[in-house]
Amino acid sequence: MGRVNLISGNDPRLFTYGLYRDLLRTLEERGYRFALFSEDLTDPRRVYLRHDLDLDVDKAVVMADIEAEKSVRATYFVMFDNAFYNVGSSRVQRQLRTILDGGHDIGVHVVHDPTFTVSDMIRRCAAQARALGELLDHDVSCFSFHRPARELLDTEFSVPGLANAYGKPFFAADRYVSDSNHDWRCGDPGVFLREFDGEVLQILTHPFWWTEEPTPPIEKFSALLEKSAARAHGYLVDNVKLAHKLLSSA
Repeated sequence: MGRVNLISGNDPRLFTYGLYRDLLRTLEERGYRFALFSEDLTDPRRVYLRHDLDLDVDKAVVMADIEAEKSVRATYFVMFDNAFYNVGSSRVQRQLRTILDGGHDIGVHVVHDPTFTVSDMIRRCAAQARALGELLDHDVSCFSFHRPARELLDTEFSVPGLANAYGKPFFAADRYVSDSNHDWRCGDPGVFLREFDGEVLQILTHPFWWTEEPTPPIEKFSALLEKSAARAHGYLVDNVKLAHKLLSSA
């Protein structure tokens, strides 16, 4: 495409809500339709916005609100194997229903277990989709993998009744961009989107990385750990009598 992209892909300026609004505006101006993985679309010019919730559901609600402001739809993929949020909690379920109410879709973000066979992984995907659907009273019809093994990307991995975000027609290396590990490998995503000449594109973000102002990754991690510690403290005080006695007076 002949791009000259001078900004580093891990620059904190590339992870602000203002920039995200600009990216959505660019896609709209270029005539892309925002599609869901659960839809059977043949529109030639479409973009799949995908958000993997690896660490923080609070940030996902913020991004969903930004999208809803512009009548943009995206798909949010939720993890069961997670140390920072619990899909079974009423708080997280309320947040996820808020995302659904904004017109978005929710799928399951499945952790690959290297000791599992392909059949095992198929069963895991199906079981987690059913469980998430029951918790949210929502038809969960798509999944993505968390840090997928190469063999899951090199083969057409499929689960009956579920769309694979890494499968055709959603994914190909030349029509996929991601902010994984706080690094846009395409460089400045705004430049990339303005010069992208394909018809179908998938964009993956992790809402945890995004902030109002440019913020170094270490500060994002510190804020997450502080928030998690405060929630754990509150849980102990509210639910364990001895913890309430000792920690409330500390």
